[in-house]
Amino acid sequence: MKRERIDIDLVQEDLVHEHALHEEADVDREVRRERPMAMTTQLPTSTASGPAATAAPPTGLPAEQLYTWLEWVQDDLRRLEARLDYLESARAQLREQERLLSELLHTSGPLAR
Repeated sequence: MKRERIDIDLVQEDLVHEHALHEEADVDREVRRERPMAMTTQLPTSTASGPAATAAPPTGLPAEQLYTWLEWVQDDLRRLEARLDYLESARAQLREQERLLSELLHTSGPLAR
């Protein structure tokens, strides 16, 4: 098994970028004053006295488990969005490097072999 070299500067840059994204998400959450979504498993109360009034309450996952799952999904979504932003930034850098290389090759003229 061959180990690949790691560019420490890139790793540190990734960590700094990820930390900045977490801070930005925290700030956004505070600015928007987000509150957890209110979910309930209770049926609305009614004065009807028919079969629907005596029906069993809906069954399913407990609300706490749903909240936990929702938080995980939102965290995953934020990570994906951050990763997409990072990849777009990297793509822009590569395009700029490609442009500079093309310009350099063009201005240097034909290479003597």
